[in-house]
Amino acid sequence: LKPIARRLRAPKFCPSAILAIGYSLLRSKHQLQLQLSVIYWAFGPRFSSGIMAARLRPDFHIQKRVEKDNFYAAAASYSKKMDSIKQTTGWFEGKQKYDFAEGEKRSKSFIQNEMECCSEELKIRRRTRLRKLYEAEARGWEEELASHGLAVQRQHY
Repeated sequence: LKPIARRLRAPKFCPSAILAIGYSLLRSKHQLQLQLSVIYWAFGPRFSSGIMAARLRPDFHIQKRVEKDNFYAAAASYSKKMDSIKQTTGWFEGKQKYDFAEGEKRSKSFIQNEMECCSEELKIRRRTRLRKLYEAEARGWEEELASHGLAVQRQHY
């Protein structure tokens, strides 16, 4: 604002030239209001009679608030969408990254299960062979005792 005000104070510009410069530098309605306030500040009330008073629309502030609310709603929607994409991407990357580990875990549990089954089967076979060994030894003792004329009483009443 200060460089524009300095230009406006320059004595070589007439009011029409100042307005021409002001309108050529404008980019929005808000800047027009700023420019007019700078002109009023530079020249005071003696110059303001030639300028038309800038009036705001009656719903200007309401429209600005609606625009701001729409902007925030769009930002919130975008944030929600990005969170959803983040969750999906995280899940997918986790599946790719830890897929081998899950397969390895399954294979380890399969191997553990197989080892437990093998151990149980080995115990059953050992018990069976041990039982057969005990029965064979018992028969051998009974035969040896029978050769001496003795017998083993199996049923106790």
